[in-house]
Amino acid sequence: MQLAIELPDELGQQVLQHGNVQQFVQRAIERMLSEEKRSTELHNDLMDGLPEIAGFENKDPLATQHALRDESLDKNKRHFLNLIRNIKPVKAPYSSEEMVAMLREGKEQQLIDAQTSHDK
Repeated sequence: MQLAIELPDELGQQVLQHGNVQQFVQRAIERMLSEEKRSTELHNDLMDGLPEIAGFENKDPLATQHALRDESLDKNKRHFLNLIRNIKPVKAPYSSEEMVAMLREGKEQQLIDAQTSHDK
């Protein structure tokens, strides 16, 4: 069978450097197909083995993924709440609402100066 393919110039030049271009291309294609077949077989072997593992038997993979995600989110929420509980109160010359308003107005330096003079 004859097959015409289009290659980028650089790749085409590399292929043409081989003495027997037809044999080179044929071997390259055979290797790629063989690797693809092995990859598919490995994937199938892994998938066939999953139901034999008790942890995956008769379970929906998507449900398992959602459960793991939910567990991770809950853990992160608990951690965040613990961090908040451990925050020590600080005295500041402005309320949090005033500080947010000042930040939105671009008055960061005024906040920094006020906090520095308040700390002294």
